[in-house]
Amino acid sequence: MNCTNDVGFAHYFEENMKALGLPAPTSSYTTVVAVVGALKGMSDAIATYGRTATVTQLAFRITWGYAVAPVVARAAGFILAMGAAYYVGAMIGSAAVAAYKASGCAGPISVAQVVAWARSNDIDAQWLEAELISNPEILARLA
Repeated sequence: MNCTNDVGFAHYFEENMKALGLPAPTSSYTTVVAVVGALKGMSDAIATYGRTATVTQLAFRITWGYAVAPVVARAAGFILAMGAAYYVGAMIGSAAVAAYKASGCAGPISVAQVVAWARSNDIDAQWLEAELISNPEILARLA
């Protein structure tokens, strides 16, 4: 196994989102701290409104604590088509994989590892496991 890191979290996060065919919020989300902050707000919205949360509910909830309205606006079409939980789950999966790769190693990552990463970053992940299990293609494309 080759465990080197030449490019960092932002590169891997953007790469992962592109692999999923989803817009990557790259302009202001270049560090794991910025992404985690945005994901906390989005995940809280999913926890509040459920896995069927709408774009409006997501945007309303997260703009109060985090400046992620541009992310929601840019991804609104995708969120409408697939649901907010899918998009946020994909972002959390992408961030967890990016953090793993940025630490120097690569390889497949499990649902349990993504959920553990989310919890270790204080991201409400009560709904996340079910979303990732329901949509295994999210992590399969990130391997």
